[in-house]
Amino acid sequence: MELAGRQLLTEATGIAVFFAAPELSAQRADTATLLADAEGRDWGEEAARHRRLLERLDQHMTQTEAS
Repeated sequence: MELAGRQLLTEATGIAVFFAAPELSAQRADTATLLADAEGRDWGEEAARHRRLLERLDQHMTQTEAS
C-alpha cells in the first residue's frame, strides 16, 4: 500500500519515484569486497567470477530503478 501513490507523486512533482531493492545494494557491496580480496591475493579466476557478478548486479539494479 505504501507504494500505491508513487505514480501520483511523480505526476504532481515531476520527480521520478522508485524504490531500489536494498538487498541488491548489500549484495553488490559484499561482492565488491570479495573482488578486492581476490585481486589482492592474485586469484585471477576468482576475481573474474566476482567481476562478472558485479556486472550482472549493476544491470539488475539499473533495470530495477527503471521500473
